[in-house]
Amino acid sequence: MRRFATTVSIISSTDDQGRLHGMSATAVTSVCDDPPTILVCINQSTATHRAVTRSGCFCINVLRSFHSELSRVFSGKFRGGNRFLLGEWDRGADGLAFLRDAQANLFCKVDLSLDYGTHTIFLGAFMQS
Repeated sequence: MRRFATTVSIISSTDDQGRLHGMSATAVTSVCDDPPTILVCINQSTATHRAVTRSGCFCINVLRSFHSELSRVFSGKFRGGNRFLLGEWDRGADGLAFLRDAQANLFCKVDLSLDYGTHTIFLGAFMQS
């Protein structure tokens, strides 16, 4: 499945200590327009999964073609908050990190989650940030 061509995004979240977490993801899909909802699939063994589960929110940062190195960094090249040293990151009023020069930033509140195998499917309702 890693060879299946699709748009790459970085999912970012913040834990209860205010630490930043993020990962590259291709499992991002729109669900519906009313209410505006999107889903992401995150491996349950990751720190990003724990941050999204505890905080109840996440940001989908849709990457541009020139973000290829950033995508690799968030795919495991670096760990933890060190990932956020590369790129132009900022924080919203809610503390969520977002990539300033992303194609789009979708701020979401977890509306529903479903465990399936090794992953959790998070349905995120769009929120204002």
